[in-house]
Amino acid sequence: MAKSPLDRKIHFEIHACVDDRWTILSSSRERIRAIDEAKALLATRQFDSIKVTREGGLSDDEEVIFEETGKGRVEKKITINPVEEAPVCSEIEDFYGYEARKTINRLLRKYLDDNAITASELLYSPGQIKWLSRDETLFNQAIQSIATLQARQTGEKRHLRSDQLYTMVDRVIERAQEAEDISKYHKLLKEKEIASLVKTVEKSAPDEDREFLIHAALAEYIGGASDWDRKLDLVIQQAETDPGAREFAYLDEIIAEIVDGAAAIKEVLGHQRNLGESLRTLVQLSAGSYKANRRSGPCLERLNAIRERYDMPCTKGAMLERVEREIGGTKPLTKELDDKTEAEVFTALINDLVKSRAIAEGGGGISEAATLRAKSVFAAEGVDESSEKAIDDTISLLRTPAAKFGYLVDLSGSPFGEKNQSLIVSRLAAIVKNLKSATALVYPGAEDIEVVKAAASVRDRLMSTNLPEEWRLRFARKIYTLLVEFQAGAAPAGKKKSAAKEDTEEMANIPARRQSDKPVSDKHLTRKAYAAGEYVFREGDKGDEAYLIKTGKVEISRASGDRDIVIAEVGVGSIIGEMALIDSQPRMATAKALRKTELTIIPKKDLKMRLDRLQKFDPVMRRLMGLMVERMRKNPIIDV
Repeated sequence: MAKSPLDRKIHFEIHACVDDRWTILSSSRERIRAIDEAKALLATRQFDSIKVTREGGLSDDEEVIFEETGKGRVEKKITINPVEEAPVCSEIEDFYGYEARKTINRLLRKYLDDNAITASELLYSPGQIKWLSRDETLFNQAIQSIATLQARQTGEKRHLRSDQLYTMVDRVIERAQEAEDISKYHKLLKEKEIASLVKTVEKSAPDEDREFLIHAALAEYIGGASDWDRKLDLVIQQAETDPGAREFAYLDEIIAEIVDGAAAIKEVLGHQRNLGESLRTLVQLSAGSYKANRRSGPCLERLNAIRERYDMPCTKGAMLERVEREIGGTKPLTKELDDKTEAEVFTALINDLVKSRAIAEGGGGISEAATLRAKSVFAAEGVDESSEKAIDDTISLLRTPAAKFGYLVDLSGSPFGEKNQSLIVSRLAAIVKNLKSATALVYPGAEDIEVVKAAASVRDRLMSTNLPEEWRLRFARKIYTLLVEFQAGAAPAGKKKSAAKEDTEEMANIPARRQSDKPVSDKHLTRKAYAAGEYVFREGDKGDEAYLIKTGKVEISRASGDRDIVIAEVGVGSIIGEMALIDSQPRMATAKALRKTELTIIPKKDLKMRLDRLQKFDPVMRRLMGLMVERMRKNPIIDV
């Protein structure tokens, strides 16, 4: 029996005209979504005209329901921006993750700026991503760039990796076209708030579609705005509805995508006197300490108020990464007619970085960038100063031992720091020598629990560096002795000759490594290779091995409801999984290889032997290790 014409599903096709030639860009089952997408495409000024037609139903004739002529095409040659890292996308879902979107945001920065869209708006709009794919030069450059980076991590052939990426992009387009009910969820955001959106999606959509639908609705929500200020204003409106932590996490990612763009941040910040003032504004916003003035962008005061109320890891990271790139560049911080010198503006910027604690928490990047900038800012007669003087000049700008110590530890992990390791060790030794209390490791006024957390954080960061082992252990020993005295309410270190005092005397003059100080060899231990995306262990597993990272990188995450929250990324020289061996409890986190990774396996019996040796050599540190593991299980340093 023949099918009735009524059986034909109605859909809407989006057509674009270039040089009198019409092309179908995409289609949608929703009238409103098709028209909104057509308007967004027309705003890119890449087409002469755009129209939407209604197809299906009783009639075979196409019905034009929307048509508009553009204001003239703007022809620009757009190229990709080079990126150094790209997360491996093995499944289509990986494309929608924040790290993947951040990579797209940076790789296609010029294209996105030219079209005034974010990576989310690109991914969830079939017309946008299909049009991008038609620019063969730009599209192929982007695919090949990502394929090269991912192939290095996975060990695949580049051409096989690029073939897989092309296939997945086609699937991304198809999924965006086939997504149903986006307009319904978009309408919820416009009329209510994100909490209603999330609640409705959870009730009505299958589990596998929920994240996609929430992100798609948000992308369409900001896609209705043609400028960056308005996009940010829309997201801030949602943040001001007092959403829960889970709902706010979606908003944080979208805000981060907006402020990650050069064109967007210039518009959002408003008039700034110079680059130095722009960077100070970003640092203050990242910490929630910004004070608006008459030149501030219209959204800044409200954005800062939100930052005061919520932790915003994605937005904060995007802002500080931009600060890092600009400080490490060569563009002057001041302008010719400014009333302040480069040194004065740089000093004020460092002050803000210290107050926000970014100078010692940037993973080495900001510390390195600040040191390189110091080489030129404090140069004599136009000649860059030496590395030693640049380090000392930067230290002189840091007012507390905690800031100085954090700066040097972070700097040690950077390429610059590795080249100047002996300088860093000597400066660290001088600082540690003068530490009298564990409270010196934190900002003034910190509570007792914050002192404990800070000491644990300092120890972890210190032990993960590539500094010589004897000095890592010596510095750690002094820190733990101070912490034990702090916990016990004893007099500050130095009143009696303790193990820490003995170390302090040795630090006065750094000796050459003694033969007896050589670290225990790990040659007898087994090694194991993990591919990118492969799990080393999962939260809740029984732990009978620890691991030393020889090559590669590992992501550490903890479960929070139905989401996994990334709490750290650790690299070469770090030990993971040791806590489960120390207290014989299940794994408290999940570890996954981010790239091709090789680990040295440390069996429980081997670790016990080493802990027994530590017990004999330093019972205080061994006891404190157990106490710290217990505290970290009860009070994780990262709240999720």
